[in-house]
Amino acid sequence: MRTLSLNRLLPGMVLVETVRDINGRRLFPAGHEVTESTLRILAMWGVTEVVVVDDRSPATAGAHTDSRADLQAHPHSMPSPAWAEVKRRFHGCDIEHPHNRVMAEELATRLEERSPCILGAADISTGHVGAQCACPPPVDRPTLLELGTRLATLPETFHRLTEVLHDPMSTAADAAEIISYDPDLASRLLRFANSAYFGLRSPVDNINRAVIVIGVAQLMVIATGTCLIRSFRGIPSRMVDMRTFWQHSVACGVAARILAVHAGLEATDRLFLSGLLHDIGRLVTFIHLPDHAACLLQEAARRQVRLVDIEEEIVGADHGEIGAALLTHWNCPSYLVDDQRAVHAPDIPERRHAILAAADALANLFGPGSSGERLMPRLSAETWQATGLAPTAFATAAAQLERQVGDLLQCMEAL
Repeated sequence: MRTLSLNRLLPGMVLVETVRDINGRRLFPAGHEVTESTLRILAMWGVTEVVVVDDRSPATAGAHTDSRADLQAHPHSMPSPAWAEVKRRFHGCDIEHPHNRVMAEELATRLEERSPCILGAADISTGHVGAQCACPPPVDRPTLLELGTRLATLPETFHRLTEVLHDPMSTAADAAEIISYDPDLASRLLRFANSAYFGLRSPVDNINRAVIVIGVAQLMVIATGTCLIRSFRGIPSRMVDMRTFWQHSVACGVAARILAVHAGLEATDRLFLSGLLHDIGRLVTFIHLPDHAACLLQEAARRQVRLVDIEEEIVGADHGEIGAALLTHWNCPSYLVDDQRAVHAPDIPERRHAILAAADALANLFGPGSSGERLMPRLSAETWQATGLAPTAFATAAAQLERQVGDLLQCMEAL
C-alpha cells in the first residue's frame, strides 16, 4: 500500500483506509474502488491524499463489493421511500456535490422521522396534472414588467419602518412613532403582542411596548405581510394559498438570516427582508396572468422541471425580473431590487446572493409552505462555493430553521 496525492489517484485503485473530510465525516470506506465519481467527490470535499493498494487482492476485492459498506458510503442509493422522495426533489441536481449531499441526507433523515414540517410542505397548485395544457402565448417582456405598476404602491409606513429597522442607531420609540400613523398595522401589532403566544401578565396597551415585546424580526414579518395583503387582494384561491406562500417566504427570510450569521455577514436584517420578498414576482403572475400561472404550475409538474426553468417560455420572463420591476415601482431600496434579480440566477454570485439562493434551497427542503415550487433549487458549484460555508453548516442551519421558523410563524395570526 502507499499514500497518493489526489492528482496521482486513478480509477480502479482500492482504498486501504477509510477516507474522511476535514470535519471527520466519512466519505468512503476501506475497500472502496476508486471511480471517476470518487475523484470528483474527493476534490470537492478538499481531500488531498489517500492510502491505496496498487492491485486488488481477494480480501480487498471482497471488501469493496460489500453492499453494506457501499450503502454507508452512498446512502442516497438506498432503496427506501425516503430516499426515493429525496431523489425526486433533487431531480436535475448533482446529488454527489458535498453541499447537496449533506442536504439530501438531512432531508432523508427528517422524512424517515416523518417530520410534520417536511411532510407538510404544501403544494399550492390545485390543478390536475396530466396531459399537456393549452398555454396562452407568453407576454412580451415590456408589458410583463409593467404589470406590477398596476398594483397599489406600498404605503410610506413600510419604507420608513424599513429604514428605521435597518438603522442600528434607531430605537423602539422611532419604530413606534411610524407605526402609530398606520391604524391597521398598529392594531395588528397590539393584537399579536397581547396574544397567548407571549403570555404576558399585564396587557400591552401602547405601540412602543408592543415593538419591544415583539422584536425586530417579527415586526418586519407583520409589517411586510400587512402591506402585501393589501397589495395582493383578489388572487384566486385556486392559484395560490396565500398562507402557505407566506410560510415559505418567512422560512426563506429566517434561513437567510441564519446562514448570514454562520457566514459572519453584517446587515442580517436586510438579508431577512430580501428572503421574505424573494418570490414576490410570482404573485404578480398569479394576480394578473392566472391562465399563464395555471399552465406554468401544470407544465412544471408534468415535465418534472422547476418553475423558474420554464417561466420565460410560458410567462415571458422569470419571476425574479418581474419582482425586481415591482420593487423598483415601489421605490424599494436598491439592494432589494438587486437581490430579487439575483436570488434565482446567481451563476457568478456575490456572496450575499449565494447566501440567498442557498436560503431558498434550505427553506424549500426544510421549511413549511410553498410558493409552488416542487423541486430543490438547482445551485451551481460556484454558488455553493461563494457562500463560504462548509457543507456541514447547512445541516446545523436546517435544524435551526425548523426551531426558529415555527416561532416566527406565530406572527401570521396577526395578519
